[in-house]
Amino acid sequence: MSHRDNCPTRWQAEREGQDAFARGAGRYSNPYDRSHGGSDHCRDADRAWEDGHRQAERHAEEEAIQRRQDQRRAQEREWARQKEEASYWRQQEEEQAQQMEEEYAAAIEAQQAEQYFWMEQDQLREMLS
Repeated sequence: MSHRDNCPTRWQAEREGQDAFARGAGRYSNPYDRSHGGSDHCRDADRAWEDGHRQAERHAEEEAIQRRQDQRRAQEREWARQKEEASYWRQQEEEQAQQMEEEYAAAIEAQQAEQYFWMEQDQLREMLS
């Protein structure tokens, strides 16, 4: 990678940059840039470390985006489930209300039929007496 023997390989420097990001170190902590290395500056290692750090940063951002998308999809599924459940219970209530109305109407009809029956019975008794 570099013309100097004491510089790391590109892979090593990238890996160090990725590891530094994972530890929470910022880009300023690049050990191969001029401010850290002085006369021992490894230009290729400096770029490779930066590349590794940026790759890890992009990967973390992509994972965060994916997590947010997964959370949003899970929330949407939960809302759809709740909406479906509410619709089911609303339908159950409507069916129960309809059934109660039908039972009430049938009870009223039966009561009226019974009243007419007894009225007819009374009329027949009066006619026979």
